[in-house]
Amino acid sequence: MPTSKQVEYMYILNYQLAQGEKDFNAIVERLSADGYKDALVGMGRMGRLTLELTCRSCDAEQMMVGIQSVIDRAAPTAKFLSWMRRDKPSASWRWPLWAAMRR
Repeated sequence: MPTSKQVEYMYILNYQLAQGEKDFNAIVERLSADGYKDALVGMGRMGRLTLELTCRSCDAEQMMVGIQSVIDRAAPTAKFLSWMRRDKPSASWRWPLWAAMRR
């Protein structure tokens, strides 16, 4: 059986944090503990969390579901807002993935 080829995916994910969530460093530490040490994490607007990350996977949807479970642990109050794929500018929004991420 042939093995699937891993592809490098680049994403930007945007979240809204709960009003009481102010410990940005704790979120970054929890992401790092889950293996996302190279992710760029920012809070450009008050109460918003943005992640830019690159991951290798055989399946983009499975990778996104895995990332979402890490975010759920790192920032349990975060509400998913939007995502963008940077490795493929023409990538379209995939409705099943979008719906699953919206919780």
